Formats: sequence, C-alpha cells, structure tokens
Amino acid sequence: MNLSTREIEYILAVAQEKSISRAAQSLNISQPALSQAILKMEAAIGNSLFIRTKSGFVLTETGDIFVKYGTKIMGCVDQMEEGLNLQRRTATESLRVGVPYYLGSRIMPQLLGKFQILYPNIQITLIEMPSQDLEVELLNQRSDIAIVPLPIQLVGIRYQEIITSRITVALSESDPFKRTFYRKPGGDAYYVDLSALEEAPFVMLNQNHRTSTVAMAMLHNVLVDPQIAFLTANFDTLKRLVSKGLGIALVPDLYISKEEEAMLGLRKAYLEENQSLPWKIALAFEEFRVPSSAAQCFADYITVWAEERFP
Repeated sequence: MNLSTREIEYILAVAQEKSISRAAQSLNISQPALSQAILKMEAAIGNSLFIRTKSGFVLTETGDIFVKYGTKIMGCVDQMEEGLNLQRRTATESLRVGVPYYLGSRIMPQLLGKFQILYPNIQITLIEMPSQDLEVELLNQRSDIAIVPLPIQLVGIRYQEIITSRITVALSESDPFKRTFYRKPGGDAYYVDLSALEEAPFVMLNQNHRTSTVAMAMLHNVLVDPQIAFLTANFDTLKRLVSKGLGIALVPDLYISKEEEAMLGLRKAYLEENQSLPWKIALAFEEFRVPSSAAQCFADYITVWAEERFP
C-alpha cells in the first residue's frame, strides 16, 4: 500500500464532515473525484473505510484504525513543515538584492522592517543602480535577486510581476494646465485627457529610466510629441521642478504620496483606461540559477507584501 499525504487528507476530511459533498468542498475538489479516490484507497487497503448511514458516512473498524494513524502522520507532516520553516528563518545566509535607487527608497524601508523580524539571520545587502545595470548584475551572479520595472531588456532573466501602479499626470497647483483636469460625478480623483496637454512643457526622466519609456509610449499613442523643457535622472529633482511650475510630468502613482502632494503643492490626475499604460514592477532572477533558501524566503515574503499593499 502506497498512500500520499493528500489521500490521507481525503479520508480524514470525510471522517470529520461525515459527508462526501462537504468534504469535497473543504478540499476544493469535485465530489465524483473524491468518491473515486476513496474507492481506489479502499481497494488498495482491501477493506471498506466507511459505511453510509442516514446520519452520513460512519467509519468502519478499518476506518477507525486509518484515521487514528492518519491523524498522527499528518501531525508529523505539520511538525516537519514547521521545523523546516524555522530552519529557513534561523539559518544564517546572505542575500544580495538589487533595486533601482528611487524605487528602493520608496519601498525597501517599509518592506525590510517585518522581513528582518521574520528572518533575523538573513543578512541583506542592497545593490542600488539603474535597472539595466541590475540586469547585468543578475546575469553575472553579482546579485541574487532584483526588483526592477518592466520591461526586462536582457535575455536570460526570468521574472514574476509583483506590483502594478498607474501612471499619473503631475503638475503644480499654479500651473495653467490645471484647467484641463476634471472630476467624474461622485468622485474625488482628478482625470485628464493627454491630448489636452499637447502644448504643455514636460519634465521628463532621461531614457535610462523605464518610467520614461512608458510615459513616451503613452504620449505617442495619443499623437502628442511632447515639448520637453527639462530632462533629469532623478525623481526628486523631477518633482521639485514640477512643483515650481516648470513643466508637467508623467510619474507612477506610487512615487507621489498625498503628503508630498500637499508639501510640494502638486496635483495629480489619472488617465482614462484607453490612454493609460500600466507601470509594472517585477521580481527578477537569473533564468537558470536555482534560488537560495534566503532568496526564496524573500521572494515569498515580497509577493505577499505586494499583494496586501497593491491589490
């Protein structure tokens, strides 16, 4: 007899629920599939595990023995998983995490606080540089994992998307193009038609920034050839140029908080869906390299963290 832990779970669920349909629902499988699995296990054991009565499925003597030892087995499996998780948390490992300068400043302080509590013996080194350089670092195995905006440029990198943010139009409260912003009935957020900004001066990030690639694609999609007043490599510089009324900028919503809007005198507006392109952040790995346990812990953690904050 060769039973899997999943098959043991099937029997324990039916014994607890006394119903095939309720057990199937709790196991997230179909009722016919569960019925067939039980018949198959009874055939392998050579005896019936249940008797069907008016009050539901009742264990036979063989079923009682199965449940007694099956419960112990599943308890041991749970203890093993807890032990392995503890080992992963307490093993001393180093982890090199690549992240672009500004993105790192926005997410890493809040991200790493709880991670350090959960995994105090994973020593993290942040590698901060432009996205394209981070890809090179991954391929040369000088970093273990990277958080980068899409699209990935180099071959040999696999990734999973973790954050999607909207691109917003930001301008100064004193900017005359503020008149192009509008609200929808019953809403507080501002919106703008990109084509209404054809004559506006723009403050843009230089072409090394992937945010700039997305912004230019959005403008070209509405046939706007932007008048670029300033180019900069720094998001903080961009926001302060905009706050002085020196131009309009297209930036991820994630990069301007409500506190910064108030402090800098900025106003943000969203775009209609037919004009908007998503700005996506991914967790990237060297394609053929098996992640270390520390890298896997970090990947699992940041995936859950991102789902909670950017649903």
